[in-house]
Amino acid sequence: MTWLWQPAPPGVPPQYVWLGALMAVAAAMFAYVRKMRPQPIVNAMLLSMRLATIAVVAVILMGPSKQAPAGPAQARQPLVMLLDISASMLTEDCNGMSRFRYAADQWLAADRLDRLAQQFELSLRSFHDEPRAMPISQLRQSADEIAIGGVSHVVDSVVETISQLPADRPGAAVLLLSDGRDTADRPVQPAVMLAQSRGIPVHTVCLGRSAVQRDLALLAIPMQAYLLIGESGRIEVKVYQVGLDEAATTLHLRAGDRHTTYPIRFDGQRVATVILPVEQHEPGLYEYKVSVDTVDGEDEIANNAQSVFVQVTKKRIRVLTLEADPNWDSKFFAQALRRDERVELTQITRFSPTKEEIIQTRGKLRSVQQEQNGYSQYDVVVLGRGLDRVLTRDKARQLREYVESGGHVVMARGRAFDEQSLVGARLAEELDVIEPVTWAAGVLEDRTLLITPAGRSSPWFALLGGLDTAEALGRLPGFMSMRRVGRVKPAAHVLARAWSVAENGGLNDVGQPGIVWMTYGRGNVVTILGDGLWQWGMLPPALIELDGVYDAFWSNLMRWLVLGGDFDPGAEVALKVSRSSVPLGDDLVFDVLARSPVASGPDPKLHVIDPTGKRCDQLLLPLPGRGIHWRARFEPETVGVHLAVLDTPAMTPSRLERKFNVYAVNLERLATSANPVAMRMLSEQTGGMHLHADQSDQLLERLATQRAAAAAPPRPKFIWDRPWLLYVLLGWAGLEWIARRRIGLL
Repeated sequence: MTWLWQPAPPGVPPQYVWLGALMAVAAAMFAYVRKMRPQPIVNAMLLSMRLATIAVVAVILMGPSKQAPAGPAQARQPLVMLLDISASMLTEDCNGMSRFRYAADQWLAADRLDRLAQQFELSLRSFHDEPRAMPISQLRQSADEIAIGGVSHVVDSVVETISQLPADRPGAAVLLLSDGRDTADRPVQPAVMLAQSRGIPVHTVCLGRSAVQRDLALLAIPMQAYLLIGESGRIEVKVYQVGLDEAATTLHLRAGDRHTTYPIRFDGQRVATVILPVEQHEPGLYEYKVSVDTVDGEDEIANNAQSVFVQVTKKRIRVLTLEADPNWDSKFFAQALRRDERVELTQITRFSPTKEEIIQTRGKLRSVQQEQNGYSQYDVVVLGRGLDRVLTRDKARQLREYVESGGHVVMARGRAFDEQSLVGARLAEELDVIEPVTWAAGVLEDRTLLITPAGRSSPWFALLGGLDTAEALGRLPGFMSMRRVGRVKPAAHVLARAWSVAENGGLNDVGQPGIVWMTYGRGNVVTILGDGLWQWGMLPPALIELDGVYDAFWSNLMRWLVLGGDFDPGAEVALKVSRSSVPLGDDLVFDVLARSPVASGPDPKLHVIDPTGKRCDQLLLPLPGRGIHWRARFEPETVGVHLAVLDTPAMTPSRLERKFNVYAVNLERLATSANPVAMRMLSEQTGGMHLHADQSDQLLERLATQRAAAAAPPRPKFIWDRPWLLYVLLGWAGLEWIARRRIGLL
């Protein structure tokens, strides 16, 4: 143990402390010596007590301290190595190797990882859309098998990685291996602010060069998968460019014998958007071929064309809405349906037992309470709230039977009735079976909606105006309030989850189901479990590009439920494809429905023929439920028009065919230039190191140097800073004062 002196207050020379002590001693001796003669022994004892007090105070002011001996080596601190596996990492501009292979061989070599693991609590993660744990064995696989991400969310992945690091582990760090190109062009400030608040440095290694290629890429999305005869539809076309800011080209739309052209100029913009009108006057499946002319110097021309399929039918969609507790959601979704020219809407609102309002848009005036046919005259029934003041138990039973026989119900605001009331309890006995979830007590507020993989594969969400649905839902307002959910029924599919957002932008808890879909019998039930989506109809200027999403949300829901679920006239079997246009890498769902069991002969057989002519047999699995239903999932591997063929020898028709298009606009392969500026900003502003791609041999040394510099040296501790010492000193001084008073010195 090493003894030290730390005089207090700081900056006061030690001799001043001793000088003050000597002056106090002289004053005490002067005071006592003057009155020593009457009681010399007592006065001598009191003087000794005073001198002892002065000596103790002087020693305390000198700050006696001890320096602890060097302890054991510091504990290993967390180090997360975050590797970019987006498709741009396949670019071969690192000493003749791809960026991924260079990172794996030079920065993540087995011996280097072993040495890092001796000093740090090491974890390896990969990311393109979000960070995931990465087994070390994957580093030895082919780059073409690993670096397949179509996006590179660099900033968001760093934010999520930092958020997941334990707050009680000081000294944690992140090493980012990437080309720094964020697909969404997110600024680094969110990651910098979070890293600074948590004291976590982000070390960066920028892989690749900043060279810019020249290329065009086309993306075409039908804004309605289903159209009615004579209805005007739209195809949204986006033409992306890299290195061609001032280029001009021509867009072509071909449908049968018709050919239309549209001029395209970029004028420095990264993407040019064109809305193509389409319209057909006969039912059927129509293919639209969209292409863009190549320009001089373009590196890749395979991504300049795409096919889009649109199904045209002659039906008009008949919708009934029932409500007894209207609010903003009720008003806005009714207005959205009225704006759809192909929807025939009947809106019934019960304000009181004697006051009922019926609003009819396009069609004959009907009342569900008066019509003998009840719900069967409608394609979709949309339920608001307060149905215990609208429906009787018999009408609720009819609603359940309507779904069972092929009708569709949308519960637009969560549970449609109050089960605590007498009538509501009776309705629950009839309608519980068609609800996709069970309910729990409690209400949640301020929830953000995020799409699920099941939602991504749904044509309802895939067609929100051609937007990236996951990004759009994350930016749009979510539920203002929603009731808690107990569980999701086994036959239901969660299309979107509702999350609460933390102050740092992360997600606080396990998301509650937000939008749920379930088949019951031959019908479908969709439940939107909260209030507040009406805000999509009144967006602020910052979200103006999402204007129209609300109308598309409701129109596409109606078309998906009604037009996507019909048997052809006279058909005993139907083949449904979840989407007619699907991005490469997403799953496609095939549903096979039969009106009755196969009497004899084999079960249906399904296969897919890709654009190269390769045949791939699909496994059809029977689904539980009242109807006869098989399902297969298919992940396409080739871009282009595919043909799905269903053979049903024992049914009518004996063969069904459906076409669908697989497209790929891989922005990661379109914009492959590295962004070292963003990587340097991220490291320097978080207190990390920016390393060059060829400095892998210096990694261990520089990490150790920064770790030693960041470590605080041991500080000496005062040995007098103890409560008992204060009590003894006060007691000692108090005894002296009492004694002096007793003998008359005060």
